[in-house]
Amino acid sequence: DTKVGPQQHKQMMAMKAPTPDSMSLKGEIVSTDVAIAEEGLAIARRDAANRMKVAYYDWLYVAASIEINQQVQSLLEQIIEVAQSKIKTDKATYSSVIMAQVELAKLEDRIITLEAKRDTLRARINTLLGRAPEALLGTPSALMDQKLVPALDALYELVVTQRQELKQQRLRISRMEQMLKLGKTMTYPDASMGQSYLEDRAMVPSGTEEKTFQPIRALPTRNTAFFGYRDAYLKELEGRIASMRRKLDGMELESRQQVKEAWFALDTSWRSIELYQQSLLPQAEQSLAAAEAAYRSGSLAFISFLDAERTLLTFKLELERAWRDFREAQARLDQLAGKPITRNSMARNSIDGDEPEDEN
Repeated sequence: DTKVGPQQHKQMMAMKAPTPDSMSLKGEIVSTDVAIAEEGLAIARRDAANRMKVAYYDWLYVAASIEINQQVQSLLEQIIEVAQSKIKTDKATYSSVIMAQVELAKLEDRIITLEAKRDTLRARINTLLGRAPEALLGTPSALMDQKLVPALDALYELVVTQRQELKQQRLRISRMEQMLKLGKTMTYPDASMGQSYLEDRAMVPSGTEEKTFQPIRALPTRNTAFFGYRDAYLKELEGRIASMRRKLDGMELESRQQVKEAWFALDTSWRSIELYQQSLLPQAEQSLAAAEAAYRSGSLAFISFLDAERTLLTFKLELERAWRDFREAQARLDQLAGKPITRNSMARNSIDGDEPEDEN
C-alpha cells in the first residue's frame, strides 16, 4: 500500500540456481585433487626407482667383493705351493703352510657368505622388477660414475622447490583455501534479485491505468551463518590452513637437514675414494708385490706376507664400499630433489684435481 491508491501486490515465482562462483571453485578443487594424486604417483615412481638403484649398487658391491676375494684366494693358493716346495728343501716351516691354509679357509667362507648375499640381492631386484625371486640375472655391468654439478646451496633451493612431498603439501594448502572460499560463498548469502508485479487499480487524472514492476532484494536466511555453527566451521578451516602452513615450514627445514646429511655422506665417501685410489691402494699393491718377491727369495717371513695381503684386501674392499656409499648418496639426493640432478662425466680410475667437462 503506497497510500496513493488501492494496489495489489503479487510475488512472482523465483528459482534458486548455483552461482558461477561456486561451480568454478568446485572445479578448481577437483583439479587440485587430481594434481595431488599426480604428485603421489610421482613419489611412488621416484621411490621405486631409488629402491632399484640402491639394490643394484649393493649387488654391484657384492659382485666386486667376490671378485676381489677370489683374486686373493688365487694368490694364496700360489703361495701355498711355494711354501710346500720350500718345506721340501728345508727353507720353510710347516707352520707357514698352516697359516696360509687357515687364511685360505677364511677367504672361502667369506666368498660363500658373499655369494649367498648376492642371491638375496638378486631376489630383491627381481621382486622390484615384478619377476620371480629365483629368476636369473646377468653379470652386473660396470658403471661410468658421474659427479654432481650443483653446490650445496643450489641443492637446498632445488629440493625446497622440486621435492614432491613439499609440492603435494602446497597443493593441499591450496585445496583447503579453495574449500574455505567455497564455504564462504555457500554460507554467507548473496542478495538475490526478484521481480514482483504491482497492479494499480486506481485511475490517474489522465484516465489511464498503470501497471508497474518493482525489484525486490531478498536474503535467503535459511543459509545464513548468523546462528554460529557455519561460521565456526569456516574458522576451523582457517585454523587448519594455518596448521598446514606450519607443517610445510617444518617439512622444508627437515628436507634441508636431509640434504645436508646426504651431502655429508657424499663428500665423505668421495674423499675416501680419492684417498684409496691416489695413496693407500697403490702403496698396498707395491708392498704386497715386494713382500711376495721377498718371501719367494726367502728373505721375508710368511707372516709379513700375510699382513701385506690382508692390508691390500682390506683397502680394495673399502674402496668398493666407498663407491657404493658415493652412489647411494647421489641416489638419495636425486630422491630428495624429486628428479635426477645434473652430473658431470668422471672417469672412475683417473681422478685428478681438474674439473671435468660438463657434457650437459
